[in-house]
Amino acid sequence: MIEPSEKIWMDGKLVPWDEAKIHVLTHSLHYGSGVFEGIRAYETRKGPAVFRLTDHIARLYRSAKIYTIEIPYTPEELIEATKETVRASGLPACYIRPLVYLGYGEMGLNPLLSPVNVSIAVWPWGAYLGDEGVTHGVRMKISSWRRHDPNIIPPAAKGTGQYINSQLAKVEEYFGKNLHRMEYPEYQAEGWQIGSGVVESACKTVVGQRLKGAGMRWGEAGAHALCHVRALYRSEKGQWKDFWERRYTKQASVQQIK
Repeated sequence: MIEPSEKIWMDGKLVPWDEAKIHVLTHSLHYGSGVFEGIRAYETRKGPAVFRLTDHIARLYRSAKIYTIEIPYTPEELIEATKETVRASGLPACYIRPLVYLGYGEMGLNPLLSPVNVSIAVWPWGAYLGDEGVTHGVRMKISSWRRHDPNIIPPAAKGTGQYINSQLAKVEEYFGKNLHRMEYPEYQAEGWQIGSGVVESACKTVVGQRLKGAGMRWGEAGAHALCHVRALYRSEKGQWKDFWERRYTKQASVQQIK
C-alpha cells in the first residue's frame, strides 16, 4: 500500500495528495500513452538528495520525443518542480515519480490532438525487491513472455503502456510460486486437497496445445496464457485429478439495456 505524502505537483501547482485527480476519459488511461521516470531521493546529513536528477529528467524528455509528446515545461522547470515537491513532502528520503501523460479532451489512436499534462509525486518506498532481497539476494527465472521488439514498441522509451509486458511476467512468476498455496474452498469442501507442488502455470506446452486445437495461433494463445492455471488435485481416495480454472476472463453474454 502506498503511504501518502503531503503534496503532488500537477501542471505547475502543488495540490493535496487526495485532490490529485484526473478525468476517467484521460487519453493515457485508455491507451497507455505516457512516459515517466523512477527517481530516488536519499537521506543525507544535509537533508534529502536526489540521485542524478538532471539525467533522469533528460531521459524523460528523450522518452517523450520518441512518442512525439511535447512537454509544456522546460527541463529546468521540472528539475525545480521535483525539488519543490520533495521539500513539500518533508520526507528525509523518498521515491519520485514524474509522469507525462495525455489528458482529457480527445479519444482515438491519434495522440497529437490531446493535451499534455505533467505530474510529480513522491512517497516513501523502500527497497524495490524488499529488504530481504538486499540482504539475501533474489531468485530469478526466465519468463515465457518476451521483451518488446524494437520494431513493435520502442524499448528505449520509458512508456507507461509498455509495462504491461513486465506485469505479465511478474504475474506468471507469482502464479508459479504461489499457486500451491492458494485455497479453493469449493473443492476442499468436496474432499479435494491441493497437490504438493505438482503445478503448471499456463505454460506454452499446455495452453498453446489446447488453443491450437481450437484453431488459434500461438500469438493469440499467448494472450490467454495467464487466463488459465492448471493444478493436480488429490481426492480422498488418493487419486490425482486434473483441475483447470479460468482467471481474469469471463465469457459474458450480451445484456440489453432497457
